[in-house]
Amino acid sequence: ILEPGDIAWVHDYHLSLLPKIVDDFEKKTYGRSMTKKVFLLHIPFPTSHIFRELECGEEILKGMLHADVVGFHSFDHARHFLAATKRILGLNHENMIGGLIGIEIGRKTVIVTMHNVSVEPFQLDGKFEKRRQHL
Repeated sequence: ILEPGDIAWVHDYHLSLLPKIVDDFEKKTYGRSMTKKVFLLHIPFPTSHIFRELECGEEILKGMLHADVVGFHSFDHARHFLAATKRILGLNHENMIGGLIGIEIGRKTVIVTMHNVSVEPFQLDGKFEKRRQHL
């Protein structure tokens, strides 16, 4: 259902191969990637030592690296991912303008980000209070 120019937002570990699957399909169909892919992992990423023990660990890393952006909830999770890509795939990361972290793979730079995806109760309380005042 993706069309050229769409952004696919892929969530969690059970879909870690999806960015590569979509990318492979697009390259076969259109000759190049046609969509942007964002992969967000909602669970901690294991250390490279633990990840290396997975039979399909390298395949999972490569799948995730077909996304344009790979996001984690904390710096520790991102750090484990960066260490795994270095130790298992031999890829380096670099600091980019604006405080971003990038992993160069071929001619592509994958952005690695940290996002605390949650609801801030104090902000909601303020919004609810304003709404109650208008009712």
